[in-house]
Amino acid sequence: MFRSKRPGGEAPDSVGFLWRQEAMSNTESRVETLSNRYPDAEQIGPHLVIDKTQWVPGRHPDPHRGHSEQTEYLEHFYRCTLCGVEVLHKRDLPESCRGGA
Repeated sequence: MFRSKRPGGEAPDSVGFLWRQEAMSNTESRVETLSNRYPDAEQIGPHLVIDKTQWVPGRHPDPHRGHSEQTEYLEHFYRCTLCGVEVLHKRDLPESCRGGA
């Protein structure tokens, strides 16, 4: 019977124990990985927040900031990298984070 070996040379047991153990340690380091992926993220309570700016289709909701020929506008907001909640102001972030920081 042929048993495949992992890159480090270790062969998994019959039920793949080594691979499951590696997957568990990857889950535990989720916040550290997200911090590395978003180096400018700011910890606000349980949230790991980044600034986002994106184009939104349509006219700007504030009449003084839009014009008649406008087809899209820039919107600035904050997004939690853990739970995905998006808010216009940091103070609007919920007390708890569904992503679990």
